[in-house]
Amino acid sequence: MFTLTADQKAAMVITAAFLGSAAILLHIAAIALDLADFLRGLSIGLALVSLAILLIGKLRDEYLDGLWKQGASAAFATTVVLFLVRPFIIEGAFTGIDGARLGEAYAALVAPAAILAFFVGLYGARLRSPA
Repeated sequence: MFTLTADQKAAMVITAAFLGSAAILLHIAAIALDLADFLRGLSIGLALVSLAILLIGKLRDEYLDGLWKQGASAAFATTVVLFLVRPFIIEGAFTGIDGARLGEAYAALVAPAAILAFFVGLYGARLRSPA
């Protein structure tokens, strides 16, 4: 059995966060550009692996918990904002676009946008207070 130092744990968590943000960006691109379903599945799999690494309690300390809380706050705020602006986007601003198709696209992008906001919040907290 091997043990990780605090620096190795932090590096593993930051690498997992980088992998997760890249996977979510790939997923958003696959949805927006209507790419192959394989890329959507691959991006979701990579995101799940990165989130599993981030959820491992043994890798987290007070600093990483603080990063996690900032990311979760950013994801929650993004979800609330997207919920509040939905009627304006779907029904008000884009009257010339097919409403059903726009609603499907909006629904498909809300969860990836919230997860991306989590990673942006995590990175923002890391940049504000490096370990």
